[in-house]
Order: sequence, then structure tokens, then C-alpha cells
Amino acid sequence: MLLPNYSMRGRKRSFKEYPPCDRCGSSKNVVGYGKRFTQSRAKQTYYCKKCEHKFTPNDGFKWVRFPPEVILAAVRLHQNGLSIKQTAEEIGKKYNMRVGESTVLDWSKKYADLAKDL
Repeated sequence: MLLPNYSMRGRKRSFKEYPPCDRCGSSKNVVGYGKRFTQSRAKQTYYCKKCEHKFTPNDGFKWVRFPPEVILAAVRLHQNGLSIKQTAEEIGKKYNMRVGESTVLDWSKKYADLAKDL
């Protein structure tokens, strides 16, 4: 009977790849601590052994209900010349979800710089 080779399952991360702790700033003592599931996606959580703090790094989309892909797509559509109403309708058709016009306007203001960089 052959045993599976567990060392091939995935590579180990070096401490440089983990985000720094948002409380003490250490990155050497940070380890992965599972995933936190939201309505739209799973986010990696981390644990700092130095200050015993559990955290999820802020990727710019903290406390948002919609997936980042939808938000960035809406901002790009609006930046490319579609009106707020047209953008909301287009996102509704493409992603099969209802997005309000005020939501698209808020996204356009908040994430305009982020969408330009991508």
C-alpha cells in the first residue's frame, strides 16, 4: 500500500509572504489561521503569535457585500463612459444581481483610483 506524499500537497509560505500584523506590525510571527467566509467570497485569516491577535488583512474591500470583481467591473464601465443607470443595468445583466444606482455612484467615488491601477 502506497501512502500519499503529503509534502507535495502545497508549498510552505515563507514569513515574507504573510501580511504584517495590523496590531504589532510583526510579519515573522504571523501564520495562516483558516478562512472567513462572507456572502461573496472566502478570505484568508491570520494569527500573530507575538501579540496573539487574529486578523484579516484589509484589501480595500472591507465590509462590502458585493464581490470585488463586480465592484471593479462597475467602476470600469462607468469610467469608460456609461452613465450610472446604464452601468447598474449592465452589471445586473452580466452578474445576475440587482445593484442600485446610488451604489454604483458610491463605488465610482470610492474605488476610482483602484480601478485605474488595474
